[in-house]
Amino acid sequence: MRQVWKHWNGRACPQRSGGLGNRNGVLLANHGVLCTGKDLAMAFGNCEFLEASAITYCFANIIGKPVVLDHEIVEKEAADLARRYGQR
Repeated sequence: MRQVWKHWNGRACPQRSGGLGNRNGVLLANHGVLCTGKDLAMAFGNCEFLEASAITYCFANIIGKPVVLDHEIVEKEAADLARRYGQR
């Protein structure tokens, strides 16, 4: 991921520069996780969601091999949920 440095109140702050695309987080091999958001609260919420998803995946592995959905199915379901449960 390419970093762009901008100055804010006299301090240099890294800004996301398109490396994540429309995603809000990334798993960094041997390093951990990086989550973003429009503000600190949203970035923290994205990290909490990622952690909950990882725990669910670990439990699914304990039960048996999890079924990983195709990208197209995930996009379709996300659009459907946004349509039915999104803010209006």
